[in-house]
Amino acid sequence: MHTLVKVSGFRGKTTVVLTLLALLLMMSGVAGFGTGSAGAEGAFSNCIVDDSNGNRLQFDKGTGTYFFTNCGSFILQGVGTVTIKGSTATLKHVAGDRRLYAEVDEANKRGSASVAVYPSGVLRTIMDRNTVGDVCGCPM
Repeated sequence: MHTLVKVSGFRGKTTVVLTLLALLLMMSGVAGFGTGSAGAEGAFSNCIVDDSNGNRLQFDKGTGTYFFTNCGSFILQGVGTVTIKGSTATLKHVAGDRRLYAEVDEANKRGSASVAVYPSGVLRTIMDRNTVGDVCGCPM
């Protein structure tokens, strides 16, 4: 299941509560939300943070579950397909309301991502030239 939540137009009370709960967990650094580390059950294995715009993506290589945010009004979560070649993990999710593509090169400590949301036309990108020390939790 994936959910897009905007401050200006929520899609159902249950979705809002669950998405806001996920955002709060991510901001507080609860295991699996914002740590970018594996270990705890359900933890995301990869975290990339844009070098300049604050966009953040965390995803699990095993399940394809992802969470993309700008730490503001944009939150996108879902489940994509992960492909691993050598030290590079690629995440893709194409659905009627979005296209997400992310690539993390763990050997070279780099990552990038782009997401387009339809029909709104929202486009978000990430260019992370050094993933060492990235923390996907949002600053308070």
